[in-house]
Amino acid sequence: MKNFMSVAVGMLLFGACTFNAQNNESFTDTANTITIKEQAEHMPNTEESTFTRTPAFGSTESVKKTFSHFVAQGYIDTIDAKKRPLLSGNLQKLLPKEYKILASTQGDIFQNQESDEALITYNTEKQQVCIVLYDRILNKLGLLYQDYKVVNGLSKADCSFSFAGTVDYLLMQELAENEDEIKFNGDSYLADEGNAGLQVTDLAAHKNIELAAGCFAPNTDKSNLKNSLVIAVSAVYADYLAFKFHKNAGYFELFYGQAFAD
Repeated sequence: MKNFMSVAVGMLLFGACTFNAQNNESFTDTANTITIKEQAEHMPNTEESTFTRTPAFGSTESVKKTFSHFVAQGYIDTIDAKKRPLLSGNLQKLLPKEYKILASTQGDIFQNQESDEALITYNTEKQQVCIVLYDRILNKLGLLYQDYKVVNGLSKADCSFSFAGTVDYLLMQELAENEDEIKFNGDSYLADEGNAGLQVTDLAAHKNIELAAGCFAPNTDKSNLKNSLVIAVSAVYADYLAFKFHKNAGYFELFYGQAFAD
């Protein structure tokens, strides 16, 4: 029997993940795209990453310390060394070295019928987990929450559970609590039995998703769940968050959540 779980995690102000504009050509505006400023005028209220919010409670110093230990022990570099060669050639050139790759996947994230890429990374300078997205057509990198804005559709849903923190922070919390998995199974830990832990897929076809048991944002078109960016936020429970890019409006929506034990 599956028991619904609530996840509560602390928050603390961090410096945001950023890309060095001098070394990364990915953030120049082009004539055939809507600029971030123009998009912002037409999108609903967006959500800040937990890492850039004023702290509400608790502390993440222990999480930072744990990850510093992972780096010192070489665990993160070992995973990155295995994952980085799997990236497309252009993405390998664009991604700064301080972004250590923990997991990656490909799919039509930006609704352009292209194989875009999504990465779970650890930024060694900022000491935080960041979700990096690569738009293949525009040859652009961006960070979820900072460069690609997120509307939290679940905030208006009547869900029977809650996640206190954004997906980047939830991932860091989860990883920090599982050193043995990072040490011995780091390159496959986030893959979750065939990359189901980070996947661009039809949400209805995801092997660990039970749509009726989860929670949808209001007005979600349940007949079109393709190209969903699905991220597992627990290695023990079937806890997932799903995002979808609204191409015309230029933002991602957190439209589905699931939280229960196997």
